[in-house]
Amino acid sequence: MALALLPLFSGSAQAQTPPHGAEPPVVRVCWDYGCKSHAKVRIPSGTWAQVTRLLQSKPENAAEERRRLRAALTLLDRAIGRLTPVGRDLGGSYPWAGLPGQQDCIDESLTTESMLRALDQAGLLHWHRVVARARRAPHLFDVHWTAVIEEAGSGVRYAVDPWYGDQGDPPVIQPLAEWLQGIKPRNLPTHLGRRALAARLLRETFGQEDF
Repeated sequence: MALALLPLFSGSAQAQTPPHGAEPPVVRVCWDYGCKSHAKVRIPSGTWAQVTRLLQSKPENAAEERRRLRAALTLLDRAIGRLTPVGRDLGGSYPWAGLPGQQDCIDESLTTESMLRALDQAGLLHWHRVVARARRAPHLFDVHWTAVIEEAGSGVRYAVDPWYGDQGDPPVIQPLAEWLQGIKPRNLPTHLGRRALAARLLRETFGQEDF
């Protein structure tokens, strides 16, 4: 689905005005695996006001900024989920392929990178900068992508990866070196109930796979 053919999704006109009169940014949201469908989405002004208040004051250190950034990205992710089909996205990629609004790691990483760059352009990142996405491919058919930030001074890079959770769950932020090795992140979201429901729906629909 071509980006140019899609409307600009935006939030309610009743939302709060962001502090300092800053106009909420437009981000690119991808879904349908491999960014087959995508849309330009203006972040609702109320959400952008919350994000700005969360990030505008410089944290004491980079670790604190990553904690705040995780919360800010959660707010942004929930906002785009209300405006696009990605609100239905379940954690992981399979067996959800084909269900409406699902995202694979390419969709997740491109969307997250777009949100991170919007934060950076707004001057809300003090201890980090956004760098190119990273890919790991431990096996020929097991390729995974993530958005990446780099800590100022130390140069240590961190994976910013929401793929593990359902849409609106906090993203995983872990050292990129660990992510590249496939080390399991801490505090992974589960949402086993929603996954079980989706798996049952798939069984009822296709009647062949035992998920």
